[in-house]
Amino acid sequence: MKEKIHFENLTALKNVVPTVIGALLCLIFGGLIITDDATVTYLIPAFLGITILGIPQIKNIRRRNTIKYNHSGLTAKLLGFRTFGFQFKDIEEVELSDTRLLLKIKEMDEVTLSRKRFQEDSLTQLHTLIQQKTAQL
Repeated sequence: MKEKIHFENLTALKNVVPTVIGALLCLIFGGLIITDDATVTYLIPAFLGITILGIPQIKNIRRRNTIKYNHSGLTAKLLGFRTFGFQFKDIEEVELSDTRLLLKIKEMDEVTLSRKRFQEDSLTQLHTLIQQKTAQL
């Protein structure tokens, strides 16, 4: 069975808003814990902030074939590969053929993703994403 690649945009509101809320809760109530007594009214929101910050990392621990990207770079955790990442400005060549997707990145080994292993629409989506992001530079 061919594997599907899951894409996650780190600049999407569903990722940014919880991070900002969690960071604010940690900063405000963490500061109050330090300057004032550590009361339950400060501890609960501070731990809630820590939990909110950790939820995106926890939900992706067991998920494989994940690509996370933002406006400047990409991080991939793919089956058969270690986790690797690169900046879009460092891409030397991207080639989508009938058998594979080939990525050549500065100071990195070539990355070849086979159509035998991954679904065709996943590789096409990755190729399109890389082309769009490099065109924006």
